[in-house]
Amino acid sequence: MKVSTELLPRSKAVLNIEGDQADLDKSLEKAYQRLANRVSIPGFRRGKAPRNLIERVLGKEAILDDALNDLIPDLYQRAVQEQDLKIIGNPSIEVVTAEPPVFKATVPLRPTVELGDYHLIRIAREPVEAPQTEVDKAMERLRSAHATFEPVERAVALDDMVTMDVAGKVDDKVLVDQKAGTFRPSAGLTAPVPGFSEQLVGMAKGEEKEFTITLPADYSVAELAGKPAVFKVKVIEVKQQRLPELNDEFAKSVAEEFQTLDALRQRLAANLKAQAEDEARKKLEDQAVTALVETSKVDYPEELVEQEVHRLLDEQKARLGESKVKLEDYLSAINKTEEQLHEELHPTAEKGLTRSLVLGQLAEVEKIEVTPADIDAEVERLSSGAGAQAERLRQALNSPAARHSLEMLLLTRKTLERLVKIATGEADAGVAATGAEAPGQV
Repeated sequence: MKVSTELLPRSKAVLNIEGDQADLDKSLEKAYQRLANRVSIPGFRRGKAPRNLIERVLGKEAILDDALNDLIPDLYQRAVQEQDLKIIGNPSIEVVTAEPPVFKATVPLRPTVELGDYHLIRIAREPVEAPQTEVDKAMERLRSAHATFEPVERAVALDDMVTMDVAGKVDDKVLVDQKAGTFRPSAGLTAPVPGFSEQLVGMAKGEEKEFTITLPADYSVAELAGKPAVFKVKVIEVKQQRLPELNDEFAKSVAEEFQTLDALRQRLAANLKAQAEDEARKKLEDQAVTALVETSKVDYPEELVEQEVHRLLDEQKARLGESKVKLEDYLSAINKTEEQLHEELHPTAEKGLTRSLVLGQLAEVEKIEVTPADIDAEVERLSSGAGAQAERLRQALNSPAARHSLEMLLLTRKTLERLVKIATGEADAGVAATGAEAPGQV
């Protein structure tokens, strides 16, 4: 057997494989034996007919095809072992000649990642604060959530609670038909359609109104987009919002742990700061990974991108399934085909794959590891807040598949932490503080 390898872009290779006549003869003999047991030839017991009769009945090409179907996989495996290639998928076979057996096998190879000098990446941490104005806004949202509504004898205003009969349709298609339903008109609200809230403003109790709203061009139901929707509304009752006073009693009503308004305000400030820190961390990680990708050279086969696209599609189907929505119905609503959605997901898949590959290489270079103790601690952290379901969740998280998923999650987390420390200069500062040499220093 003769084998030569030609490397192609995008982590692919072509194996040019030429088998020996002896290999073909052995495979042909096996093919005759197999086929002799499958055909009935008058005058001979099954499997006992001579080769010339079998060839006359089935044809030489059919026997040769059967022999090649058995020989080519064997030659391919021997060639792969000989060339010592890191193949990650199935080959694409092109037969050049049958006699002698010569064929090409195009194979996807393991991705290659060459990291740049990532120790030169520098990104400044931005200060994180919880401005008083944001705390005030959070307090007002909490106050609004604890508001009550009381009947009023006046016209509807935004943020009132309106009880009404409403019917709406486009042509013969019903959009809404509800009796004595409650609705809270708000500025910019797009449900049931944009502009509906504003039409209610100024209506009095007992008043009836009919109005038309043209649906937007990007309306979720494509066949109704841009068409006029006719609504009929009758206001039954109007209630205005009554906000509670901001005092210690309000704080206690939110939760028993807050005995004063100041204690509640401090908790809101702490929560907002924690949220801001989390957002800042994610932004810093994203900037660091982007910089790492820009300094690296990554090559991978298209097959991996396709796998990632299908994974993203499966995730989207699962999310839609949670809402009892089928993918085909969703695609119909946004006026797209599955092929178009597949194409749209391609850039996202490429970006995600590239980032995953460079982070994986960084973890390998930096010798970042996840120990069983790390996984145990994460299992305990996740299950400790599950209350009565803690033990059941703990058992589920300790399954081999779940522990492997947690290992990958923790590896990514540790790698990002290391990268951020390098990018912000904290890793070098830590090395300098101990008097050790930083990576790359002499």
